[in-house]
Amino acid sequence: MQHRPPVRASALVAALALILSAPAWSQSSPFAEPQARVVRAGPGQSLARGASASRQAAVEESLRNRGASDATARSLVEVDGGVAKSGRTHVRLRQQLAGQVVYGTSVKATFNERGELVHLIEKLAPVPAAAPTPASINERQALDAAMTLIHPDVRAAASKIAAVPVPLPGLLDRQRYIHALTEDPERPSL
Repeated sequence: MQHRPPVRASALVAALALILSAPAWSQSSPFAEPQARVVRAGPGQSLARGASASRQAAVEESLRNRGASDATARSLVEVDGGVAKSGRTHVRLRQQLAGQVVYGTSVKATFNERGELVHLIEKLAPVPAAAPTPASINERQALDAAMTLIHPDVRAAASKIAAVPVPLPGLLDRQRYIHALTEDPERPSL
């Protein structure tokens, strides 16, 4: 018979607390994707007040009515849509700022046969009313600063970053090009 050491209650409580706090911690990250919000109109009702000039305008109006800023509502661009067999029109929009797609954001809207917005699923990042300040450093300086912050022990300058073939086991023994810190392209250090 094997003797197993007793499990300490404090270790068990600490592990449980860590497991239960992980979802809350991931949502507090400034880089976490926004949570989806779903809004449905009641029977015979619409999510937008009146007849809008376009589907996008109806979605923007509905978002403003639910507390989104004007800048957030205007950041949407229609990317896809179609009519289902039921006669309802589905539209997909994405959020863009200064021509760049905002990661993890989307809007899906459904319009009934009369063109009224009846269903909305949105995952949007709030957009500030003022335009963002242009960067005061170039890409190389930003990369150097990020590397210094994330890897303070690594002293290689960002100019030493190169794309080199590195064999990665488990990937059919093919070499993949990856960005690696290296002073010698023959010997990358990951």
